[in-house]
Amino acid sequence: MRKALKVLCILLGILVLLLGGATCYIYTQQDAIIAGGVAKINKQLKAPISVGSIELDFLGGFPRLRIALNDVRIEDPLRKDEFLLETQYVGLGMNMLSVIQGEYIVEELSIRDGRLYLFDNGKATNWDLFNSSEEEGFASVEMERIELQNLALNYIAPKDGIDFKSYTNSAVLSGTIDDKITLSGRVDLVQNELQLDRELWVREAAISGTFVFDGKGDKWGITSSKINVNGSQLSGSLDQDGGELALETGNLLPIIKSLPLLEFEDVSIEKFNSTLRWKGTYEK
Repeated sequence: MRKALKVLCILLGILVLLLGGATCYIYTQQDAIIAGGVAKINKQLKAPISVGSIELDFLGGFPRLRIALNDVRIEDPLRKDEFLLETQYVGLGMNMLSVIQGEYIVEELSIRDGRLYLFDNGKATNWDLFNSSEEEGFASVEMERIELQNLALNYIAPKDGIDFKSYTNSAVLSGTIDDKITLSGRVDLVQNELQLDRELWVREAAISGTFVFDGKGDKWGITSSKINVNGSQLSGSLDQDGGELALETGNLLPIIKSLPLLEFEDVSIEKFNSTLRWKGTYEK
């Protein structure tokens, strides 16, 4: 037993020395690390980005090392004097050993306290920010973890008549963004509002739960086995054409209150228990 404890103490001591040495190296080289990370970002992005201050964040994304960008603005490449992103904090998490070796590969993205404005004019999107070469084809971004917190979200596609607004209390995602988008994770969204062709379809909806999203071009699909809408549990899948939704016996009233098109004049409903099954398209 004593020999085992001795070996364990030696191993722990070696680990502490390695971590301490790595931390000291990173601390003494932080200016070079920041410069290398920022150069990598600027090489990959098309749109101008302005940053108030930059620093290393040793604890925010542990065990990853984060480059913390404060007071960040990314200009909208499609609209003059508008911004794609305005936020107080962007954290870029990188593998500590890779950084020591001079490789700046972003594995984690954290965005807090700001506003994300997505715009699609029918021909181009303002979030197509990553450069790609003819040899590489589409620029690919793979994230092990994406964290969003206290982020206002707007998505507008005038040609399709879509105007969506939401506020992200929190979201944790992972996946790949290239010519095809694949994301999965959990979200907590409030103040969801959707207008289609200037007609209000959804208002003040609260949505939370887990999901899987796939999208390529005009095709997209989202699936969830458990999602909470205004306190009611739903499951199902939706895509660009339609889908199916299911609600086990429960109170539909909280959901109906967020659907203006289902309002009944001069009718007062205190509770509406029902089982919901819907399968179809948006056209019929």
